[in-house]
Amino acid sequence: MKAILLLPLLLLTACTATPEAVKPLKNTSDALPRHPLVIINHGWHTGLALPADQIKHHLPTMSSGLPDAGWYEFGWGDAGYYRAEQKSLWLGARALFWPSPTVMHQVALTDHPDQSLPGTERLHHCLTDAELASLLTFLQQSYQQDADGRRLHLGSGRYGQSDFHQANGHYHLFNTCNNWTARGLQSSGMRLTAANRMTAGSLMRVARQQVSDCP
Repeated sequence: MKAILLLPLLLLTACTATPEAVKPLKNTSDALPRHPLVIINHGWHTGLALPADQIKHHLPTMSSGLPDAGWYEFGWGDAGYYRAEQKSLWLGARALFWPSPTVMHQVALTDHPDQSLPGTERLHHCLTDAELASLLTFLQQSYQQDADGRRLHLGSGRYGQSDFHQANGHYHLFNTCNNWTARGLQSSGMRLTAANRMTAGSLMRVARQQVSDCP
């Protein structure tokens, strides 16, 4: 009973370091959307993919350690469950009901996500310069960094050419990978509420109504 009473307090304190959505800046020059973004639904987990040249140009340290790629996919989640070779009910329950450390998962995709991740649901969206800048800031703030600004590498990722790094924020029932993806989409200018981002299905349903592919 004591643990149950303490849980709301833990949830509140665990949220303090969570990467928050970044408000897109107003465009001061070209407001034409021209930067592609792909929203990816793996079933229970969602993530975001951007062309590798955007990452290498704006955030070069975030492309280090991985081979040359056409795109990078980014995901955020519970450190224990995400990295586990064997998933279990206990790991899933612990991730949901007790605030836990998080990781960023970055995958180097050789081709466009349509070719590299054929078994997933994918939504194509297009960003302005300002929306891209805000999303990149959100991604950068999702990683824990040392005093020299270097990401904290944890090892190889789940599939393909991928890596895990320590992330900011804690994972729990009210702060899941889908909440993280929703905050990233909010950073890119999309309108989502807390009710829209509890599950992968609800997030994709709302995003589907707002996406606009690049011309």
